[in-house]
Amino acid sequence: MHLSNKLFAIAINRLLLGVIALLSFNAGCFSQQGLFWAVVKPGTTDTSYLLGTLHTYPKRVVQLPETVKQKLSQSKQLFIEIQLDWKMVVQILTAGTISSEMMPSEDARWTQKDWDSVKAWFVNGNHLDAHAYDRLQNNASDSKLSALYMASYGCEQGAVEEDLKAAARQRKIPIKGLDRDWDEIQNWYAHYANLGSEEWQGGSIDSLLDGGYYQLADLFISYAIQDTTALAKAGKGAVWHEGLTLVEWRNRNWMPQLNQLMQQQSFVAVGAAHLFGANGVLHL
Repeated sequence: MHLSNKLFAIAINRLLLGVIALLSFNAGCFSQQGLFWAVVKPGTTDTSYLLGTLHTYPKRVVQLPETVKQKLSQSKQLFIEIQLDWKMVVQILTAGTISSEMMPSEDARWTQKDWDSVKAWFVNGNHLDAHAYDRLQNNASDSKLSALYMASYGCEQGAVEEDLKAAARQRKIPIKGLDRDWDEIQNWYAHYANLGSEEWQGGSIDSLLDGGYYQLADLFISYAIQDTTALAKAGKGAVWHEGLTLVEWRNRNWMPQLNQLMQQQSFVAVGAAHLFGANGVLHL
């Protein structure tokens, strides 16, 4: 039995609540609650903002609150996790795509028969239009089916970062990325792809798809009610480097930049899982 679209829509309509938690730049202990933070430079009224985002969401039921747009319009620059610049484009052109040895092995991935079962689950079991499935399946993988899940909810897939970028361009606010080394980024994508593929191993296709459907719904609801404990768990995973997960390792590498950006009237938007926990951005 699947989560009803009505319940799903009610939960999602609570996303991105426009409540700002004020956080002094040199604050000590504080409660790690909330997804939208204002950081005031000591001795001034200069304010920067930190937003925990959702990388994928259903467009039909989510819009950026006016509060977020207003605070973005007051900022001098927007920083997101990754934003292509000319140096990265050169790296991409010279490096090519992610090498095959970095990706999950072919024998661990789905066969055409498996994909036929996936199509039956979405089209026959969840009433997704067959043409819509064929269009979206071209960009799907056995580790990422979010666009298909979105369509089964009757929604187009969106991303908070894309909405922020559109708003920034409209206001001619510069957009920059925290991560700029394409070689490193390729390794990260491969790492996430491998982790995602591992989650799908074992069990029937139907049971795996049911589980993925509920996991995505749970993520949306956790974000909607600002369940920071659940969101912090989303950042957990295999150890990447020096005893840290990839999310935690990236957080630590961002800190020199973030300490400067939070004094420059910046608007910084990163995935919500990056904010919380002992190695989250808020604690660091």
